[in-house]
Amino acid sequence: MNLISSAIHCPSSLPDLEDQLDLLVDAGAQSLLILAAHSPAWHCEQIISVITKYNIPIVGGIFPQVLLGDQAYDEGFVVAALNSPLDIVCINHLSRGDESIAAQLLNNREKLIKAKTHITLIDGLAANIERLVECMYELMGLNVTAVGGGAGALDFVQRPCLFTREGALEDAAIIAGVPSPIHLGVAHGWEVMDGPYLVTGSEQNMLTTLNYTPAFEIYREKVEAASGERFDDTNFFSIAKTYPLGIEGLDGSLTVRDPINLRGTKLMCVGEVPQNSTVYILKGRREGLIKAAGVAAATAYNAYRRQSATTPYSGLLFDCISRSLFLESQFEQELALIQHTLGDNGICVGALTLGEISNTSNGIVSLLNKSTVIGVL
Repeated sequence: MNLISSAIHCPSSLPDLEDQLDLLVDAGAQSLLILAAHSPAWHCEQIISVITKYNIPIVGGIFPQVLLGDQAYDEGFVVAALNSPLDIVCINHLSRGDESIAAQLLNNREKLIKAKTHITLIDGLAANIERLVECMYELMGLNVTAVGGGAGALDFVQRPCLFTREGALEDAAIIAGVPSPIHLGVAHGWEVMDGPYLVTGSEQNMLTTLNYTPAFEIYREKVEAASGERFDDTNFFSIAKTYPLGIEGLDGSLTVRDPINLRGTKLMCVGEVPQNSTVYILKGRREGLIKAAGVAAATAYNAYRRQSATTPYSGLLFDCISRSLFLESQFEQELALIQHTLGDNGICVGALTLGEISNTSNGIVSLLNKSTVIGVL
């Protein structure tokens, strides 16, 4: 079954959004996914005032930018009309930790296990995102296939950034179940520059010490030497976007973590860096990142074609905002390669995110950073 029956970009205003939603609902949409680009012109409550009149499931979030085909937009909305209803589960108060998250998931188990695919939108600045995805896997095992990403804005101020017809959400996640299976491709393309280091201190998404030394002291020394820039002279993230951290897995693979801000000598990351894990400081080459995005697209599309002859395909793309900031004008090449690899028989909708949600090669649902996640169905 095709997930996305129509996709539009409406760049100007909330009245334009309402006009487009009217058209999609009149055409028979069974549910809607609304991805909004962060703008001072609107906020969650205003979007909710538009969507409350529709009697179908609606989920969405506000992201740094939104994607349609091979284009990124820093204003407006991308709307996907789905030809099946969404089963919506909202997980609130992620900051309260394991017991609260697990209890909410368990209370909604019947809804969750019915779905073949879980479109998962999260507050990208929330704590305990790893607890959420771990609890999802513990509850459903290999039966859970998730794709999604973190909402929020590049000022890194936490505010309501997710919404349904029932209201705005902060420190939360929305899990929207659909009956169709999805085929995933995931890649990042970042390379080791320095390390390894032992994580000797961390507090949720704050990395405090490496090798018993304040984390920023080590990070500053290595990154300033490699970049020729000084953190005292510029914004932290403008340098750090080029030098993420990589957490080494048991199979030697690297899960990327994005340092986005400082708290004294602590590195604030999108997601946790577990204590006693091994980490590296990474670097990026533009051609390597672009090539990796093409690999992710090919992996997803080839898996889809092995299982289905149906065209057109439907695609969901969650690409890290810091990839765009790193690639700058060459980010257009990444999007063009993704769309070219997927071909002309469908189109991707998506967002530039603060963290990405996907199953990794071992089937476990994980929080990723600086990665390209593509789902085809």
